[in-house]
Amino acid sequence: MLSLALGLFVSVFAFTACGSDDGDNSNPVVGTWVVTSSDYSDYPVNGRITFNNDGSASIDGLESSHESLRYTINGNTLEIQFINKITNDLKVATKGTFTIIGKEATYSFINYEKSKWWEDKTYLIKATKQ
Repeated sequence: MLSLALGLFVSVFAFTACGSDDGDNSNPVVGTWVVTSSDYSDYPVNGRITFNNDGSASIDGLESSHESLRYTINGNTLEIQFINKITNDLKVATKGTFTIIGKEATYSFINYEKSKWWEDKTYLIKATKQ
């Protein structure tokens, strides 16, 4: 029985230890994603969203000299913040849950501004990792 348990442990460890060499595997969103489906205009279909290891992000077409993007992950909750570069204040953010299976991601979120939800609508985007 002990050998069966040990064999199972080694199999599970070997499976989880193997992975791609794409960089930091501890943060599954790091990299560039191409939006394949979206019902939110700030995340257009075929647009690219890039998440960096340092918590910064960029969205093609939304770069601004007055705004930067930051993101945080807590479990399967992803928050993307649009920050005023001059005052360093939060302008608006999206927050919701994400799932990643292979190279496919789904993000279901709502918008808020300065800790106040300003829409009752939940949006959904799907993306593929490049």
